[in-house]
Amino acid sequence: RSLRSVLRESDTVCRYGGDEFLVLLSEISTPADAGRIAASMLTALSVPVSVGGHMLELSASLGISIYPDDGEDIATLINRADSAMYQHKRDGPGDFRFQNEAWREELGPTPRVRQRHAPEDSAERMPKSQLKNLREANAQLVLATLKAQQSTVNANEAQRQQVHFMAMVAHELRNPLTPLRIATDWLINRRPAKDIPIERLQTIIDGQVTHLTRLIDDLVDGSRLSTGKLRIDRSDFDLRDILNQVVDFCRPGMEFRHQRLSMHELSGPARMHGDPVRMTQVFRNLLDNASKYTPENGEIAIEPLVLGSSVEITVRDSGIGISAEALPSIFDLFVQDERALPHSRGGLGIGLAVVRDLVQAHGGYVVAESAGRGQGSKFVVTLPLAKQDLTR
Repeated sequence: RSLRSVLRESDTVCRYGGDEFLVLLSEISTPADAGRIAASMLTALSVPVSVGGHMLELSASLGISIYPDDGEDIATLINRADSAMYQHKRDGPGDFRFQNEAWREELGPTPRVRQRHAPEDSAERMPKSQLKNLREANAQLVLATLKAQQSTVNANEAQRQQVHFMAMVAHELRNPLTPLRIATDWLINRRPAKDIPIERLQTIIDGQVTHLTRLIDDLVDGSRLSTGKLRIDRSDFDLRDILNQVVDFCRPGMEFRHQRLSMHELSGPARMHGDPVRMTQVFRNLLDNASKYTPENGEIAIEPLVLGSSVEITVRDSGIGISAEALPSIFDLFVQDERALPHSRGGLGIGLAVVRDLVQAHGGYVVAESAGRGQGSKFVVTLPLAKQDLTR
């Protein structure tokens, strides 16, 4: 802003790199014009500025190259101005230097030079094509600066998310430790059984260890996702068996939360060639996710349907739904709908990312749909069937 305050509309300024800036004065009649503007720039920069509650007083070194005296192409002009700047910088900041110091001698102690009339010969003037090239070069430098600034913003945001995620992981891993500590304290000190039965302590310990194991498994899967090292052990299996196992495993927890789980049966086999353990993980994650965000007395359904060479499995619920803002990134690693956090019960935003990558590793795809808050959600997984099933 300080530099732009003393420049004209026809001039261009952009960051050249770090704390260096490049200024193009496209219209000057003599080097004196550049000298006067350079002096004004130094004056503008020397004015104290409050930034973040701190007063900053800046000094600068300026290098100046003139077309065509110091070069007739963009790279030469920039390099020679850069060289002049560094030559002066060694003597201490706070002034400017021409590449051709003869012009400096003409300026004297103040930014004044002997007037030199522009020659009549048009060869001494900057051609329009050269001026266009200089402007294009500055435009490219501006774009490079903007990209560098965006990269910095992205890096800062990634760091912020990482810090937030690590804090969340620490919090979630600490939660099970309190009941574990209490239960073990009761067992070690052999408190009276009438207060808390041994069976109850065993249930507490088993439940919290299971929860810790699930969190750690999620973290391991998350690290494998980020490095592309999810392991797939392929074999032939019937998807009906996987879905039945998942429903049998998830139903007790849903009944405890007074949720109704239903599944539509396939009329025939749905043979696949893939990893049955990973397929079990996919649909457990989806059903756990549905149960997590569905209130008591809600309904959850899993509906498989064979469509030619593929099978489509829909998991729908009558839960809190997914906001329009969160829907596009719902499968991203460590991403959670902020509105849904009170219902997450210790989730780390890993489960759906694992679902997406496992489904894609099996040659399929998964999409999420929701009409909005309170309207429930639907996840549709599409997977290819094994070739021997294609004739059915």
